[in-house]
Amino acid sequence: MDESCRREGPTASVVVPFWNAEATLADCLESVLRQSERDFELIAVDDGSTDGSLAVARAVAARDARVRVVTHDRNRGLSAARNSGLDCVSGTFLFFVDSDDVVLEHYLASGIAALRDAGADYGIAPYRLNSSDEQPPAASPIIPLKGAYRFSKPEEIVRDYLPKVIGYSLSDIGKWIRTGTHPYSYRECAGVWRCVYRREIVEREKIRFDESVHLFEDAMFNTDYLLASSSMTDFPDAQYVYRVRDTGLVGTSHQQHWLIPNKLALLRHRNRLAAKYGGAIRPLYRGSTLLSLCEIIRALLLLRKPFGQNLRTLPAFLKEATFPKAEREKPIRERAN
Repeated sequence: MDESCRREGPTASVVVPFWNAEATLADCLESVLRQSERDFELIAVDDGSTDGSLAVARAVAARDARVRVVTHDRNRGLSAARNSGLDCVSGTFLFFVDSDDVVLEHYLASGIAALRDAGADYGIAPYRLNSSDEQPPAASPIIPLKGAYRFSKPEEIVRDYLPKVIGYSLSDIGKWIRTGTHPYSYRECAGVWRCVYRREIVEREKIRFDESVHLFEDAMFNTDYLLASSSMTDFPDAQYVYRVRDTGLVGTSHQQHWLIPNKLALLRHRNRLAAKYGGAIRPLYRGSTLLSLCEIIRALLLLRKPFGQNLRTLPAFLKEATFPKAEREKPIRERAN
């Protein structure tokens, strides 16, 4: 771990976790260094790479003082790498970039301006989807936002935006059954890389990525942050280029042996948030709980491996899915503007 993390803060901090990303890391880091906003720090976190990724990061850091490299002595996963980066950030605004993606030159400037102009705690933007090395990043098609998200009160965020992030409700499942429209079609992709945050809120509320969650960890981080926020805004600049590749740290999360235990980890995380901020948010993810239970049972009936682990997950999941009435009736915590 880098021992000189904390210092006087710049305008923005960018956290870039990486694991065995030698082929893409240089492009990623260079795209951040080309930003029109110059006052930032870049925290590159090596999650125990076994290829030349760390050498790439150190070479970039050697010629640009804004770059600092943090290392793990073993592979601990995406959430742990991001958390190590969060332990080091000192900027006012916070961004995350994945090591196999790139950003256009106004990625930082547009996010910072959006939060400053709106006086908002959180911002979200469209992004670009790049599926070919031959396709210039700036020419990649834009994936637009699925709604307008300019809210000045916490209750508006909980009512109008949080349902698109935290999970599926029972009404979402009912609509899916009736119409055939999957809830994902009207949910927002919850990637932290398309959002901008205020470090003050992350530190004040002690928000971190849940290292027991290996799939949808971004959604849980966003949920925790949104529940601690008083306002949010959207902005139109598609400056993040999400590259579809079968490499890098992110792809390693999607391994078969994590699929069933991850459902329990997600439920536990959601329940912790409900206990912290009020049981009224529980209905927002009851549909996800039901779907997860069905998937666990299906995996057992099909004897999917690792069977023993999946079998142990079922009673733990059922226990976690049983909520005391007193907790269900806790009010949403009031937040000061």
